[in-house]
Amino acid sequence: MSNGDAGKDDIDSEEYETHATVLDKLLAWEKKLYEEVKVGINVHDLVCTFHYVSFFSLLIESIRISYRVQYLDIICAKQIILSIIQTLSLL
Repeated sequence: MSNGDAGKDDIDSEEYETHATVLDKLLAWEKKLYEEVKVGINVHDLVCTFHYVSFFSLLIESIRISYRVQYLDIICAKQIILSIIQTLSLL
């Protein structure tokens, strides 16, 4: 019986090595997957940040344009008022 038990121990140790090898491969795959997902998340964060910055850059630019238009309208209105004052002063 001891020979049978010894043979069974050899088979069990080979199975454990096989399981260990499979587990090592699985662990390596999980680490690789984790790194790919981590990089994917970082890329997603960068894209979101880019869109966020782009949106606010466009918003700021539209506010600047609106300000310039209103500023020019004020200057035109001021010139019209000055022109009216000069015309009235001549009367």
